[in-house]
Amino acid sequence: MGGRNNIIKNIFENLYIIRQRIASDMHLPLNEIPLTYSQWQVLNHVAKNKSISIKDLAGLLDITSSAATQIVDGLVNKGLLTRKRSIKDRRVLEITLSKKSVIHMKRSMSKIFPIFDVLDDRELDQYCNMTARLAGKDSIVDDCS
Repeated sequence: MGGRNNIIKNIFENLYIIRQRIASDMHLPLNEIPLTYSQWQVLNHVAKNKSISIKDLAGLLDITSSAATQIVDGLVNKGLLTRKRSIKDRRVLEITLSKKSVIHMKRSMSKIFPIFDVLDDRELDQYCNMTARLAGKDSIVDDCS
């Protein structure tokens, strides 16, 4: 069993190194607009969903609506997010990416993509599926294809 535990320790260490490399590579474009990790997560969720409510965003991040509102407020002040009233329910504010944010995120991601150049397409797909399984995602094929 020591072998499996050592492998898991190595995976954990590798994940930490990958996260550090991503954070380091993101600092190049992020020097223009400094972001916290939480703010970057919010931008990614908003980008993925196109438009999202504070309540739904808080649920995705597993934080309170109040905490999500504080993060969103900071991003609105930086010009990276916009708020607008929902057409379906006027009580709900929808959060969307600003044009500035779309450009900023494209530049940031262009710095991250090369990290995965060491993997061919098949390996990258396998890696995506394995991390999705570890993350507990149900629709693995949809996320990785």
